[in-house]
Amino acid sequence: MERKIYLNKVSLEAALEKYLGLFKEKTLPGERIRVSEARGRVTAEPVYALRTAPNFYASAMDGIAVRAEDTVGASERSPISLREGKEAHWVDTGDPVPEGFNAVIKIEEVNEKESNILEIERGVTPWENVRGIGESVIKGQLVLPVNHQLTPYDIGALLEAGVTEITVRKRPEVGIIPTGTELVPPEEKPLKGQLTEFNSAMLKAYTEEWGGIPSVSEIIKDDYQEIKEKIISVHRENDLTVIIAGSSAGEEDYTVRILQELGRVVVHGVNIMPGKPVVLAVVDEKPVIGIPGYPLAALLNYYIFVRALIYLLSGLEVPETPVVEAVVRRKVPSQIGLREFLRVNLAELDNELIAVPRKRGSAAMESLLRADGVMPIPEQQEGLSPGSRVPVHLLKSNREIKRNLLLVGSHDLTLDILVNKLRERRAGFALNIQSAGSMAGIMALKRGECHLAGAHLLDENSGEYNYPFLKRILPDRKLALVNLVYRQQGLMIKKGNPKNIKGIKDLIREDVIYINRQRGAGTRVLLDYWLKKEGILPGDIKGYGREEYTHISAAAAVAGGSADAALGIMAAARAMDLDFIPLVEERYDLVIPEELLNDWRFEYLIELIKSADFRQEAGDLGGYRLDRSGEIMNQGGELG
Repeated sequence: MERKIYLNKVSLEAALEKYLGLFKEKTLPGERIRVSEARGRVTAEPVYALRTAPNFYASAMDGIAVRAEDTVGASERSPISLREGKEAHWVDTGDPVPEGFNAVIKIEEVNEKESNILEIERGVTPWENVRGIGESVIKGQLVLPVNHQLTPYDIGALLEAGVTEITVRKRPEVGIIPTGTELVPPEEKPLKGQLTEFNSAMLKAYTEEWGGIPSVSEIIKDDYQEIKEKIISVHRENDLTVIIAGSSAGEEDYTVRILQELGRVVVHGVNIMPGKPVVLAVVDEKPVIGIPGYPLAALLNYYIFVRALIYLLSGLEVPETPVVEAVVRRKVPSQIGLREFLRVNLAELDNELIAVPRKRGSAAMESLLRADGVMPIPEQQEGLSPGSRVPVHLLKSNREIKRNLLLVGSHDLTLDILVNKLRERRAGFALNIQSAGSMAGIMALKRGECHLAGAHLLDENSGEYNYPFLKRILPDRKLALVNLVYRQQGLMIKKGNPKNIKGIKDLIREDVIYINRQRGAGTRVLLDYWLKKEGILPGDIKGYGREEYTHISAAAAVAGGSADAALGIMAAARAMDLDFIPLVEERYDLVIPEELLNDWRFEYLIELIKSADFRQEAGDLGGYRLDRSGEIMNQGGELG
């Protein structure tokens, strides 16, 4: 079958205008529901009060009802006495004001003297402290306009006005169709070549959050006729249909051809990344959207197009996403001609928000899970230069982001313990982590992109950890090295050691495939140190150029069978049920600018590292020594 190219790839603005414009005037019909069940629903017609409230003069406070003219001249020097029952009546808040009375004196200003005699020291004006008839609402008055989303206090106002039923817009019904022969439901364990289908669950949750009613079909295999029949049946029952996968230009990507056959394809391909191959179509005057199967591409397309349609069909304006301005302090390359949406962390440093890009890739869910926001790079720019000010669309609250700490550097499993402990203790801040390698962490610290770094860099000349690198790269910065752990580094190998690997020299064997860590990672520095010591060339090791970014991902590659060995920590080997050959104990430190040590968040963090429960949990992972955890290894900020 001949591959297709994108029919009419357009800019995001053009796609939105061209496609959403077709549905700007379209709203869904109304349905009658009880007001008490209407929170979040949208009025389909104006709502008018059916009664006046209150329909009597009511006391606005606890006190006594009086005739205002009887209180004229009352003062501390000349108090006035009133007879209870004839000239004054006790009332509570909300009580009707007795006939013939026209004001209320609050209870704090009433002195009880003799039996039935009440003394006042201040006069009141007519209707003072009295709620008038219709003060809240008058019969026939407009209570809510059309296309208004009901809040809890709207519900109270309607019920007070005598409205117990209301006509609201029908909630948009969204049919979601996951496709792909390789997909299996989350309840099934995927076999080799199979993938868990979870996109539909994410899209279903977002549909509910935006006010729609989602329905998810079973997974449809890559068969033209099956997909077509499912689209027809689902679209018949829904206001909007979404097909997951099958939107790109591959041989088995049928969505475009089917939608051309059933209706009209308005747009195929938008200049965004991820999410370029989106299909925007109309079938039977209703929207149908085909989105890529890669999770981040699917989510971005869904957020941009489906979210807008749900709000439009509900009769609402599309809400704007909170945006802040941030600064990038590194060069950020990007492909010209595509608007790239990068996931970023944000760190408040020197009274500025700094945007630090996370891992790229439209399948990298972790980059979204740990992100603070999404940073678009305009398609006219070939990336960003240091110092660029850019808008960032927030995924978390600005207040939360400004409280949090950002660590960039080497990965260690005990960092996850810290993250969880801070949440468990409700510390008031969180620790965000970018696993980028020790050297990348130090460079991020140098650029002013993070609050602290994690490092375990071995200097091959002195045999020292971290000091020589910091002294060379950041000679003028006063930095504190706070020990997190000492840990066992060694070779992670398959259970039972089927290749009989005993040490570093075995990595050059023809039958051994290695998986490496990225350039600049402390583990890679350690490997290169040993290779040089043994006289082994990197090119002699199969897989030396293949890289992973964390100990766990390297261990997963060994456990998954794509590698026979990886250098890593014992805790990662245990977590993936691998055997472990210990080679060395190394020191892992947190690198913290000295001026931040008195910051309450760092004081809290260091005390947490010293705590018994952190040490207990870290020790249970295996391969750690924690007797110096939390200790400042270079008092006074001197480096070496």
